[in-house]
Amino acid sequence: MPIGEFIKVGAKALKYAKSPISKAAKELVGEEVGGRIIKSVTRGVGDWRYLVFEDGSAMPVKRMILNDLIRNKTTVSQVAEFTAKESEGQLAQAYKSLEFHKSRVYGGHTRQSMELFHKSYTDNLKALGKTPPDLSMVSHAGKNFIMPSEYANLLEKEGTLKVVKRLK
Repeated sequence: MPIGEFIKVGAKALKYAKSPISKAAKELVGEEVGGRIIKSVTRGVGDWRYLVFEDGSAMPVKRMILNDLIRNKTTVSQVAEFTAKESEGQLAQAYKSLEFHKSRVYGGHTRQSMELFHKSYTDNLKALGKTPPDLSMVSHAGKNFIMPSEYANLLEKEGTLKVVKRLK
């Protein structure tokens, strides 16, 4: 089933679903996907989840795609908060983001693997009608990772990290 395809789901099918599935998934309630507003997120069989919309339709998505939606929502809200702050607040938030992203790096992240992740992430978001955030591939303390470009640009000016590539 292609990403972004809507289906009609009966109440009986949703009766067996466990909802909500996580605190992060709860945060998607009220978000717009494909011109429809999410009412709830339910668990399906295996890796499948259902985005249930206010009009009664649903969209089956893999857990990875659900994670991409949550990651996008969080990134967009954090960047909006970042741009609203004064320069000192921005710097503090950028360092906090740096520590968060750096702590999530396990093993060697190659440039190629990060580019593949970014391509998958942006393709999934575009298929759902979302605009992916601006991200940059960076290097800091011997670790390579991806973080929002707004943070990366500020930290590069500070001399804290090196922007390896701006991802489009």
